[in-house]
Amino acid sequence: MDDPFVVDLDGGRHARAVRVETLEDLAGAVHELDVGRRAAIVVVGGASGMSADEVGRLAPVFDDVLAPLAQRLDVTVIDGGSDSGVMRLMGSARGENASTFPLIGVIVDELADYSSDSSTRAVGLEPNHTHFVLVPGSQWGEEAPWLANLATVVAGDEGSATVCVNGGEIALADVPHSIDAGRHVVMVTVEADVVVGRLIKERADAAGVMYSLAYGDEPALAAELCDWARSLGFRVIAAGKGTRFIRTTCRGSTGFPGRTTTRRSFVHSSTAPSTQSKWRPWQTRPA
Repeated sequence: MDDPFVVDLDGGRHARAVRVETLEDLAGAVHELDVGRRAAIVVVGGASGMSADEVGRLAPVFDDVLAPLAQRLDVTVIDGGSDSGVMRLMGSARGENASTFPLIGVIVDELADYSSDSSTRAVGLEPNHTHFVLVPGSQWGEEAPWLANLATVVAGDEGSATVCVNGGEIALADVPHSIDAGRHVVMVTVEADVVVGRLIKERADAAGVMYSLAYGDEPALAAELCDWARSLGFRVIAAGKGTRFIRTTCRGSTGFPGRTTTRRSFVHSSTAPSTQSKWRPWQTRPA
């Protein structure tokens, strides 16, 4: 392990960094950076592939929940460190909230842009991070096991958890490392759970850790409603997501003389004309 050094970041900010070569170096890195003996939250998820709509939709998770929670609990947050995706959201939330909790970025050294001779593939470091751990490798994703192991060293006996925000294939690649490290996982994005949730749950069960959706998303609320109904003595026979869609029927030409067709479709209620026939489950279906 090299000696710690200071990296210059955008906006005149600075962060302490250390370069490691083996997993055994992590204990020394934590000591040199003085970030040990604190509970930790690991944040994994989407990076440069996130759309502007996804970023806007997920920003409140960081601004209103994760950053205030980390500040209140005085924990260390650990993520991928690059100035993109969930790492940028986490850093921006820390900066905008004027938070003081340590924010450590774990990034492949070869891909980190912190000097004038960085690779053309390099990306900038998120400027609100307080520390960086630079690890060996040449491809994105190779930092995942280092990140998971660093959180274990940082937290020690204080405990840690992983929050996955956005993901899909990224979640399937990153989250198992946390599970293998004995860390509970909270999934914030239901779309990622739909894609890989079953696989993550099976792995978590085998490791004896918890995999859960975040409270407030539709599946979690549906599960709570089922528990509430059962507590009242009801037998739940089905549960699912409700919609505001209206079943409609229209008739039109097939393009062949003398022939017509009937087509049934669903139209969102916010755009449905008031003259359309509205079908409801307790009414007779329209012809």
